[in-house]
Amino acid sequence: MNTIRQEYLNRLNEEFKNMSDTLIEQLELLSLQIKGNNDTNLFEKIKINEKSINKSEVIIREEIVNTIVLNSPKASDLRRIIAYFDMIGDMERAADLLYNTSKRMTELFEKDSLYELYQSDVTFLYEKANNMIQNAIFAFLREDQDIAKNVIASDDIVDKLHADLQKKMLSMTIPEKYPHMLADSLNIGRISYNIERVGDSATNIAEAVIFLTEGKDIKHNLY
Repeated sequence: MNTIRQEYLNRLNEEFKNMSDTLIEQLELLSLQIKGNNDTNLFEKIKINEKSINKSEVIIREEIVNTIVLNSPKASDLRRIIAYFDMIGDMERAADLLYNTSKRMTELFEKDSLYELYQSDVTFLYEKANNMIQNAIFAFLREDQDIAKNVIASDDIVDKLHADLQKKMLSMTIPEKYPHMLADSLNIGRISYNIERVGDSATNIAEAVIFLTEGKDIKHNLY
């Protein structure tokens, strides 16, 4: 039974690694767009990866059900399985947000847009959220609660950067040379919001790491 159980856990871990590697690739591809690379192939690759991540989520959920039903895992293994279940939902949500952001960036690149006025702010915000996601995944793979706690602490920083950018957009006087000011503003505002939500997903992943390593459900402040 132990060999069978380990086989299922190994399959879970392998598929999770595939999903996390693809998500990290998404982060790197979008980073290029955020920094001003308008190559449309970036969005096409992100679109392909998005489908791969959705497929991985379905596979992992099926593996989780099979592992629980067929193997009656012990408490420590069950905690890991629950952590997987929590994390893949947040990873899939993060991937959706990255895809939506990439689509909006592609729209901004189709014409002269306001983005150049806010690019440095958006880039700084994105780098923070990007680091949060990658560190949260690394924390899970290493079962490192200290890294996870640092990710959780970073969430307030990302929230503030998002709020500051929204205030800047409301207060800035826009030059008349931008003919699509309203549409651009809506896209940039949504991009900022999406990035802030990516930070929220990273926080949720980090909280799953705490549950795995310490058995504490800090998401609901039960301890």
